[in-house]
Amino acid sequence: MKTIKILSDKVFPAVFWLCIMLAFDSPLVCFLSVISAAIHEIGHISAAALMKNGKISMPRGTVWGLKIDTGRLLSYREEIFIAAGGPIINIALFIILLPFFTSEYLFLFAFLNLLSALTNLLPMRGTDGGRIVHAILSERLCRESADRIIGHLTLAISSTLTFISLSLLMLLGEGWWIFAFFFAVMLGEILKSH
Repeated sequence: MKTIKILSDKVFPAVFWLCIMLAFDSPLVCFLSVISAAIHEIGHISAAALMKNGKISMPRGTVWGLKIDTGRLLSYREEIFIAAGGPIINIALFIILLPFFTSEYLFLFAFLNLLSALTNLLPMRGTDGGRIVHAILSERLCRESADRIIGHLTLAISSTLTFISLSLLMLLGEGWWIFAFFFAVMLGEILKSH
């Protein structure tokens, strides 16, 4: 039973996104996207470690990314700090790589880091931006109001970006994982509201 739980929590989500990326995008884009995502998660782990709040368990994989168990309830500010850690490290890496934009591969890697940061900063359920906005709203309003607002934002943003990413996909022929992400978020929010 423990093996099945490990597979469902840590292996299947990663394999799911890897299959989506390898099936539709070039191996280079897939490889650099995985590295960018790993760097993003290292940002979250580093932010949690900087808080020195005790034991940080091995991150648990989900379709959304990794979940870090800090071993205790977090304050709203701690939640914001940890959520911002991933996008901050992606943006920092983008800025560090700016002087090296003469290399096509470094440009692509820098762009994927920026894309990872910007996508994760969107105020949608399941993203770092959603966690940040939810923490801010929960501190000022009741949790139910914060949940409802995040739900409306998630549906509006994911619907818009599903169609934008589909248009870009038709133009560029790359980026199926971006479309799949926004479509999955949109579909999940529609199913949750009914």
